[in-house]
Amino acid sequence: MRKAVRSAKLTKRVVETAEPAADRYIIWDTVLEAFGVQVFSTGRKTFLANVWVRGPMKQRRVAIGAFGTFTVEEARERARELLQQGRAGIDPKAEAERRRAAAITLREVWAITLERSDWKPKTRLDHGMRWRVHIEPKLGGKELSSIERRDIVNLHQSLKATPTTANRVVQLVRTLIARAIEWGLYDGKNPASGVTLNREQGRETFLSLAQIEALFAALDEFAAVHQQFREAVDSETATGREARGMPPPIVALFRLLVYTGARVGEWVGCRWEWVDIDRGVVELPDSKTGKKSIWLNQEAMDILTALYAVRNRNTPWVIAGRLPGARLNTAHPAWRRLRKRAAELLVEGERERRKQEGRDPKGPLPPPLVKAAAELAAARIHDLRHTYASLGIGEGLSLSVIGKTMGHARSSTTDRYAHLADQAARQAAGVIGKKIGRAKAGKKGEG
Repeated sequence: MRKAVRSAKLTKRVVETAEPAADRYIIWDTVLEAFGVQVFSTGRKTFLANVWVRGPMKQRRVAIGAFGTFTVEEARERARELLQQGRAGIDPKAEAERRRAAAITLREVWAITLERSDWKPKTRLDHGMRWRVHIEPKLGGKELSSIERRDIVNLHQSLKATPTTANRVVQLVRTLIARAIEWGLYDGKNPASGVTLNREQGRETFLSLAQIEALFAALDEFAAVHQQFREAVDSETATGREARGMPPPIVALFRLLVYTGARVGEWVGCRWEWVDIDRGVVELPDSKTGKKSIWLNQEAMDILTALYAVRNRNTPWVIAGRLPGARLNTAHPAWRRLRKRAAELLVEGERERRKQEGRDPKGPLPPPLVKAAAELAAARIHDLRHTYASLGIGEGLSLSVIGKTMGHARSSTTDRYAHLADQAARQAAGVIGKKIGRAKAGKKGEG
C-alpha cells in the first residue's frame, strides 16, 4: 500500500512536534519544493533535499544535517543552494564527496595504506621509521589539499645532513599521495611530484680476496673463542672475555652470505624445510623479489650440513637465535665486531710478515693496505652480496647468469655491475691482443 505524502510549512514547532512512527517518513515543505525533514522511528530528525541535476537529469537525495544542528531556516537556505547547484548542472553529492576527499589528512592516508599495501616486512619497517620520525610530525595532520610543494621541499631540505634519507622520505610522501589519488580518496595534484632529489653516490664496496680471507680468519677466531667458552661453561670456569665469541649459527650466516650472495634477510628467515642438500638448492617461498631459489655450491652445502648436525631440534630456523624456537633477530651487532676484527687482522698480518722478514713491524703501513683495512672496517653486510657478483663477473660469467643466480627480478638491477663486466672484457681483449701480437712477431711457441 502506497504511503500518503505528508507536507506542511516547516517551522520549528512542526518539526519538534512530529511524532516518530514504526517506519521513517518525510514531511515535505510547502514553502520550498523538494525540501523536507525525515523523521526516524528512533525520534531522530534530519533535513534533506531532492535535487535534480541538469544535464544527465538525475535525482540526488542529499542529506543536509540534523535538526538541532541546523535550524529550519538554515536548512531551507542550504536546500536552496543545493537546488541551484542542480540547475547549474553540478551534482551536489559528487561535490560533497570531492570536499570530503580534499579534507582527508596524510595521517589517514598512511593508515589506509598500511591496511591495503603488500609491502614486504623489511619495507614496512623502513617506511614505518621514516613516517614516525620525519613525516608524521610535520605533515601527518595536514589535509592533502593543504599540502603544498614548498612543504615537501622544506621537509627534504631539513634532512640535508642525510641526503639518502631525505630522498626516501620524499619518495614515501609521493607514494602515499599517489595511492590516495589512485584509490579515489583525493582528486588533486601530487605536490611531491617533480621535487628534485639529492644526487646519491653508490656505496657499493667489492671486497678483495685478501679482505675476504681476513673475514674468514676473524670468523675462525670468534668460533674458536665461542667453543672455548662453551667448554668453560661445562667446567664452570667461564669468564666474560671468553664469552666474546660467536655461536655457530652466526658464524655460518656470514660464511653463507659470502658463498651464496644471498640477502641477509633471506638466510635469517630461512627454514630447514626449504633446504634441499641433495639438489643443492634452497627454495624460498617468498623474498624481496618473490619466490626464489638460492643455488648452493659445495662450500655452502658443507656449511649447512655442519650446522644441521649441531642444530637445536626445537627450532625450524636455519639461523637460530638465542631463545628456544626463535630465529636470529639481527646480525648487525655481530657484523660490526666481525668487520672491525677482520680489519685488525689485515694490519696484524702485515706486521707479522715484516717481523718474520726481519723488518721493522711498527713502521708505516703501505697506503693500499691502510685503504683496504679502512674499507673493511666500514663495509656493510650487503657488500658481501656485491662481492659475490663481482667475483662471478671476474670469472667471466655473464650479467644474465649473475642476475639469475642472485635472484634479481629486473635486469636493470644487475646492470649496476656492467662496468665490472666491461673491465673483464677489456682485460680479455688485452690478453687476446698480446697473443695475436706474439703470433705476428713469429713467437708462436710462446703463451
